[in-house]
Amino acid sequence: MAEDVLPKEERGRYPLIPVVRAYIAHLKATPEIPVGNLDPAQERARKDRALAISAEIKNDIATGRVVLIDDAITIMTGGLSRVRNKILSLASRVAPRLVMQREAVPIRALLYDELVAILEELSVEHDVQRLAGDGAGREAA
Repeated sequence: MAEDVLPKEERGRYPLIPVVRAYIAHLKATPEIPVGNLDPAQERARKDRALAISAEIKNDIATGRVVLIDDAITIMTGGLSRVRNKILSLASRVAPRLVMQREAVPIRALLYDELVAILEELSVEHDVQRLAGDGAGREAA
């Protein structure tokens, strides 16, 4: 409100009826948005915020800082399937070499070496896929 809109009687004291009338006049002079109608300025600001958020998300996807959930599920499912298949094939690959073993130490060493080989192979596959996928998903949306 502007200065000197409310009448004063003395410092810090205001007459009740003239102050109420001035306040009512102020409310009538202030444009009010009818119930059910939207304020264009507020709606424009809300739209601008939504567009800014959308642009940030698209930029994050384009720069690789975020991934789409469907892409993440596909990548994880593929990776876990490879791990599962490698581990399940371990028994049939190692069994023929374990048949003649009588002591636990060589069996343990053989199994340990095979598991390390599987993990190294999966690690190399992951590195190759990661390097090959660095440009994936970076097209302009």
